[in-house]
Amino acid sequence: MQSKNYAILLGFVFLVGSSFFVGNSFSQGNEPNLSLSISAQTQVRDSQDKLVTYLESDVIKVIDENLLNRFLDLQPVVKTIKQDNQDFEMITVNIEQNFDHFSAIGITAIAIKGEDSKAIVVASTRHDGFLVAPGDTVTTQWTVIRPAS
Repeated sequence: MQSKNYAILLGFVFLVGSSFFVGNSFSQGNEPNLSLSISAQTQVRDSQDKLVTYLESDVIKVIDENLLNRFLDLQPVVKTIKQDNQDFEMITVNIEQNFDHFSAIGITAIAIKGEDSKAIVVASTRHDGFLVAPGDTVTTQWTVIRPAS
C-alpha cells in the first residue's frame, strides 16, 4: 500500500526544570552545495487568535535534499523568479498544529510520511524555543526557492 506524503510540525517536549539549547541554537545552516534557499516563519496564536510568538529563521538544516525535493514537487509553485538568466521557483508550505496540552517547542521541521507510515524529517530549524498552551495554534510557513525544473 502506498502512503501519501504529508508535512508535520515537529517539536520536542521539555519537562519543567529541563533546559533549552545551550549556546548557539543555530548550529548549522544551509550547506553551500545545496541548490535550495529556505526560510521558516513561525507564529503561535492563542485560543482567541491573538499573536503570542513570532519567530523567523533562514538557518535551516536540510537532512535529505532528495526527499525534500520529492515533497516540494507535489506543492504548487507560488512564483517564478529570473536571475542571471536562470529561472527559480518559489514554493511555500504552511504547516499548522493545534495543541490541547502544555508543551515547549525547540525545533520546527518538515517531515514526510515514509513507506512504513513513520515520519521522516527532511529539513529542520532550531530556535530558542517557545511555550504552547491548550488552545494554541502554531503555524509555520516554509518558503523554498530552488532552480526551476
